[in-house]
Amino acid sequence: MTFLFSLLLATSILTEKDSLVVKRINDPWFSEDKAHHFIHSAVITTGSYLITSRMFNTDERNSIYISISVGTLAGIAKEIFDAKSKHGNPSMKDIIYDVAGVLTGILLIYTGGPDG
Repeated sequence: MTFLFSLLLATSILTEKDSLVVKRINDPWFSEDKAHHFIHSAVITTGSYLITSRMFNTDERNSIYISISVGTLAGIAKEIFDAKSKHGNPSMKDIIYDVAGVLTGILLIYTGGPDG
């Protein structure tokens, strides 16, 4: 539920009143930037899981919820930063790669990847 709310929030924040003006941006589906979004989201998700479960002794279920939220919100925050600072271009494709990274991080957690 938190994940869906975060995704909805991201799409509403990235849609501005000037969204009727179409600006063409070169944003391919496969690029180094997309790989960074994917990898960083996976690392942030697994890292936050390990921190909450090991350092704060949070139960597994809550650690999963926290790690999904942290990973997703990190990606959304990056896109908001791109939109507001003009240092980058906000992109729904980036958010899709962030979500894929979060899901991969959760898969790693469940398969014992970062834990061993």
